[in-house]
Amino acid sequence: MYLLFDADNTLFDFDKNNHRAFQRTCQRNGLPFSEENYALYHRINEALWRELERGERDKLSVLTERFTRFAQAVGRSVDADKCNR
Repeated sequence: MYLLFDADNTLFDFDKNNHRAFQRTCQRNGLPFSEENYALYHRINEALWRELERGERDKLSVLTERFTRFAQAVGRSVDADKCNR
């Protein structure tokens, strides 16, 4: 017998945790946080994950490129590897 759990947004509030993690990442890396900037980051992140699903990029590049693109969009530069960690 097997028992499967769907953790994302069932056992855990993935959206709330993602929002909190992004806010902390901004604070720790000198990036401006606002609800508008979170929405911008979310659009960038979702687009990159769709590229991964289509085989256009690998997972590691998604994890770093999302921060590079967000920082560029808000006129900043960051260490994308550090942001991802």
